[in-house]
Amino acid sequence: MSALPGRSLPEGIIVTPLQRNADDRGSLVEVFRKSWQTGIEPVQWNFVESGPNVLRGFHVHIWHTDYLVLVRG
Repeated sequence: MSALPGRSLPEGIIVTPLQRNADDRGSLVEVFRKSWQTGIEPVQWNFVESGPNVLRGFHVHIWHTDYLVLVRG
């Protein structure tokens, strides 16, 4: 995590560059990870884009809660 070069940010603000992971189906961007040491409790937040007629793979968590926001589509 680092500040933006040449930018003045308020004290205590940390900027984390996000990585877009894309393929021919769409893309995923992690917008939060617990490992980033932000002091808040969520485990992970993602931004996902999927192309038309794409079904993403399934996986299982023994105990897991998702909060989803449909931005478009």
